Amino acid sequence: PKSSNSSNSVDRSVVQLMKTQAVLVSQSSLSRGEAELSPCLRAQDYVCQRLRTLSAEANCFRFLLQSEPPHLTQANARPKTYACLWAMTGESHWITTAQASQSLQAFCSCSNTCTCHKSGQSSSSVMKILFRECLTSDDNQKLAALWLRDSAVQLLQLPRSMCLRVLLQLVSTNRQLPPSMRILQDFKVGFLQSNI
Repeated sequence: PKSSNSSNSVDRSVVQLMKTQAVLVSQSSLSRGEAELSPCLRAQDYVCQRLRTLSAEANCFRFLLQSEPPHLTQANARPKTYACLWAMTGESHWITTAQASQSLQAFCSCSNTCTCHKSGQSSSSVMKILFRECLTSDDNQKLAALWLRDSAVQLLQLPRSMCLRVLLQLVSTNRQLPPSMRILQDFKVGFLQSNI
């Protein structure tokens, strides 16, 4: 197994890659009204709805997060795979208190139910997702290739910017969890906010 330092290095590489591509949304700097309209939150809620719909229709819980197929005029262009996702479609909540870290506060501040300034506690409806990012890991890219040939795996194809926002949110929430809760059977644990 890889060391925690190696894992942290991969996480930093993924986050830096997304920042470089200008898709990082600074949620902590948004007012409550602005946060409700942010592209990052709309992307999260949309993806949660898509995952629930596909899971119900196809009885499938494994997905490949891909960019939408390139335009036909682009020679030899293929959809890019960003992550292998395993959706846990049951209801989950992200709860934090006023004493939580600043990064955790930034996540819950985007919720309509955020009441940190009143009661010192907030609760957000989220979907738990196991994921393996495929941008920087050769092993995960090999897994994605195997999943691509598996009829039990569905494709979740989204605009490139939305793929990056979703993956960034998964990486961000994973890093906010206690170390003992970040990994489950070689998959990282992340969350997407739903029902905004």
